Amino acid sequence: MVAEIAMTKTVTKPPLSRLAQWFFDCLFPKLCADCGSEGEYWCHKCQSKPRLDYPSICFGCKKPVDSKGVCFDCQPRFAFDGLLIAGDYEEAVIKSLIQSFKYRFVSEISQPLSLLLRKKVEQFLTTLPKDTLINEQFFTAVVVSIPLCKKRSRFREFNQAELLGKEIAQYCGLSFRSD
Repeated sequence: MVAEIAMTKTVTKPPLSRLAQWFFDCLFPKLCADCGSEGEYWCHKCQSKPRLDYPSICFGCKKPVDSKGVCFDCQPRFAFDGLLIAGDYEEAVIKSLIQSFKYRFVSEISQPLSLLLRKKVEQFLTTLPKDTLINEQFFTAVVVSIPLCKKRSRFREFNQAELLGKEIAQYCGLSFRSD
């Protein structure tokens, strides 16, 4: 149902770049946000731990809802028809990853965060009945990232929403636009 991510060709960095990366990793080692082991920001062992599924509550009024994320009464207040919540920001691991991604400018964290998003999208699509309108139209959708002003873009050197959006679009076989 969901397209697999295409394997990308490994590009070898020049020796000076690898030396700089090694030096940087010595000064600022990558530590798992969950268990603290060195080498990755969220290790495979911790990623594979069962996570609590975020409850289906309305984004607006917090009442229980179906998988859409917005109840019928709150839909007119928001500019979207539905919402998928991939994780709880109050969960220490998720909060740490998002803060490092957003405020410490660690672009590599887009990979584990996009994995979390991909799992939620896959779970959502596999639980929908085959004949629903969402299921029929999903693979014709276009993923659009939230634009970032030029000043912020120069300061951060990347747009977090664009990185996550590209990975989700690639995984699902969807078009992506950043404008």
